[in-house]
Amino acid sequence: MKTVTFTLNGHKTAVDVLDHELLIETLRERLGLLGTKPGCLEGECGACTVLMDGKNILSCLKLTADIEGAAITTIEGVAEDGALHPIQQSFIEQGAVQCGYCTPGMVLASKALLEERPRPTDEEIKRGLDGNLCRCTGYIKIIDAVRAAALKKGTMNDENRKTTSPVGKAVPRIDARPKVTGEAAYVYDMRLSGMLVGKMLRSPHAHAKIVMIDTSKAEELPGVRAVITAADTAKIKFGSNEYFFPYTVDQLPLEDEKVRYIGDEIAAVAAVDEATAEKALSLIEVQYEVLPAVFDSLAAMKPGAPAIHDKVNNIGVMLPCQFGDADTALRESDYVREDVFILPSAAHCCLEPHVAVGQYEVSTRRITLWTSTQAPFKVREALAKT
Repeated sequence: MKTVTFTLNGHKTAVDVLDHELLIETLRERLGLLGTKPGCLEGECGACTVLMDGKNILSCLKLTADIEGAAITTIEGVAEDGALHPIQQSFIEQGAVQCGYCTPGMVLASKALLEERPRPTDEEIKRGLDGNLCRCTGYIKIIDAVRAAALKKGTMNDENRKTTSPVGKAVPRIDARPKVTGEAAYVYDMRLSGMLVGKMLRSPHAHAKIVMIDTSKAEELPGVRAVITAADTAKIKFGSNEYFFPYTVDQLPLEDEKVRYIGDEIAAVAAVDEATAEKALSLIEVQYEVLPAVFDSLAAMKPGAPAIHDKVNNIGVMLPCQFGDADTALRESDYVREDVFILPSAAHCCLEPHVAVGQYEVSTRRITLWTSTQAPFKVREALAKT
């Protein structure tokens, strides 16, 4: 351990840290400043941005041991005596806040930009924020907010603020203030008494039979509270209508016979901290029989292709899409082109990490689950089937 002394949001601070400890870990886990958000943890998204001596840095890439004597500002230190900073107020008034996960980092990066360039051009604003990603807003409102803050000009005049009718008026989101101040809590920010850390053991193979799983060494590791495999979940028989997820008809909560992609889940551990959980995963012994795999959808559907899925030609489901009267449209068209069109798969990428916190109440036998999701009822349905 090493004692590091620095100024944090205007106050002298001394904290004991590990040599390899990251600044984001110190801020969140030791100092309880949860406004600094973990996103990619690889220096790509900017959600963990803080200011160091007035310059924005990524706290997921900065060792706490290297900030001796520095002045660190987090989102909690931007407002003064409860009064929002102009850039925070501008984010609210311009509607530059949606899910809010990127907002603390975005606000701090904007603050650093305006302190360096009090009247930036739109191009300078874009360059100043190019290290901060936002999934929701499309960036237009964020640029508007920085521009308005630079001009010290909001969108809501006094008359708009006083009116009780929102019709035709700019109305701020009711949850905007806690998001621009870092007070908004996400699942990753939850801290419950006695909370354990869960980790998944995932397959390193694209297609393989699971011959044997030995969890005995992991179970004996001090600090491990539970290790589970498919043997601890409900047996969902192939061919029934009790599948885990619709359209993935042979996916189980934890696989017990074979894995079908790199990352397929086969075991899970719960431990007192993340380091212990990671160590426990490394102690689980799995013996695989590697099977032939395919990495192309057309090749997977050919007769004789390796049977990755328990369906004919690996086709799990067919979902025809048709809008209107196709026969009439084709007949009346001046030009018809028939071809095979292949589009890349796309998945929206939220900055908030996929995470869940579960709490079991012994007296009521009730499980409460908090999770980052857009479909809570689907989560409940899938969880019930385990």
